[in-house]
Amino acid sequence: MTDIGIYQVVLSDRVVPYLDPSFTPLDWRHNPCPQLREVIIHDHMVMSGRTKRHSLTGVLSAKFFVKTSLRFHDVEKWIFDNPGYDIYFISGHPYLTYSAFNSIDLSKAFQRSDFDIITQQVCRHLNVRAYEKPERQTNKNFAYCNYFFATDAVWRDLHSNIINPLLSKSLLGSDLYGVLHSPAGYVAAAPPVYIAPFIYEKLVSPYIAQTSFKAKYYEWTKESIVNLCISDSMREYLERVIPVIDDLDARMAWTDENRGFPLREFISLRSKEKARPFDNVSSDDFNIPNTAV
Repeated sequence: MTDIGIYQVVLSDRVVPYLDPSFTPLDWRHNPCPQLREVIIHDHMVMSGRTKRHSLTGVLSAKFFVKTSLRFHDVEKWIFDNPGYDIYFISGHPYLTYSAFNSIDLSKAFQRSDFDIITQQVCRHLNVRAYEKPERQTNKNFAYCNYFFATDAVWRDLHSNIINPLLSKSLLGSDLYGVLHSPAGYVAAAPPVYIAPFIYEKLVSPYIAQTSFKAKYYEWTKESIVNLCISDSMREYLERVIPVIDDLDARMAWTDENRGFPLREFISLRSKEKARPFDNVSSDDFNIPNTAV
């Protein structure tokens, strides 16, 4: 039987009530660089040798359940039912693939104005081909939030080619390093989150796709997405657009003319609300789930 080591990060005493007791707690209350979020945690997982202890290793936040409605037994069963992969992805925002043609388009609309240029620079520097021919990203080939469970070989490869370079001034160069280690200005976290974790999220799926590693993505259905802890307006939006977008995906019918349709609809939805319609994070603590959506 596959030995799956799934860790859940303990960033503070406040997150403890939200942890799944079946996951292994990873005490990160000392948090040497909170601005780097999972980038520094994933670095620790490899450098500490934890990824060598298990056939598959994953690291989750305390927000995993509120983002996915999945518990330990759900994750374990899914992996055991789908053996033979090197890395298993579960998107923490499965509805975002219905908000834009891909994460590149989404970032252009909602991240800081230079985010797209910075991401392209990082991709060129790290030889990630995400921008060579930007493709449609669905829940079958892209995962938000870096919720994944991988072999030690995958972890070490990611560390050598993505994680360590994002943390290294000598590998990135002073200018690019300085930009990645500056506030993203996207979420109201304290201290402010750096750009590096947001770019890391954009890199993992396309990077794995250009390697020989076998990847499996969690199969989200319309019902499982709509029933997540999201606002009523977002739920109504998804009920309306998921069938349309699924049809376009099935027929591979995307064109330059219609690829902007999801993002226009999503921007219209957001403009009607003061809060983010998919906001499942507490307004006073970025690390705490918002279970009252």
